[in-house]
Amino acid sequence: TSAPYYFAANSLGGVLAIYAAEKISNDRDSYPFDFKGVAAIVPAVGVDKNKVPSAPITLGLSLLSYVAPLLQVSLTPLEDPSSYSCPSGSTRNFSGHWPLVTSKMLLDVTTFKVKNDLENGALSLSSTDKVLIFGGKCDDTVPFDKVHAFYSAISPKKKQLVSVEGGHDMMTFESSSGEVTKALFEWILL
Repeated sequence: TSAPYYFAANSLGGVLAIYAAEKISNDRDSYPFDFKGVAAIVPAVGVDKNKVPSAPITLGLSLLSYVAPLLQVSLTPLEDPSSYSCPSGSTRNFSGHWPLVTSKMLLDVTTFKVKNDLENGALSLSSTDKVLIFGGKCDDTVPFDKVHAFYSAISPKKKQLVSVEGGHDMMTFESSSGEVTKALFEWILL
């Protein structure tokens, strides 16, 4: 027998966990059988257009990602784990500008893949037991309306949307991280 398990992840990890949940739920015979659901904290299901460089720059960086995938330039997202490293001061988390290949994947997912997969039925979560989505009311990276539109488009057996006052980094602030953690555990126990 196997123990029940859930996925929970944030931002890009959140949308990757959503895709993993879709795959596992649609092919339960190939995976441990007691998968219960996915909790996505501000999943990267869309992006504020003001966070994306202009089309010519984006195209240039996309092409460059094939030649120099690990190149880190100032136009890619900056990761600063100082507020969430565990244990504090740990160097195990990535720090600095994202490599071009990772940035391209994020941009492709947030601007094309999720939208297209929802429209053509490749992403519905209809075979997934439970889905919990957190969205930040003040998120200027993945706006709440993008999270809400994603939530409205999916059809798992049970779903819940929690809007939190925080922004994209809601798990790094005590005021919102406690709310998210509490809601997450309550959801698991339902």
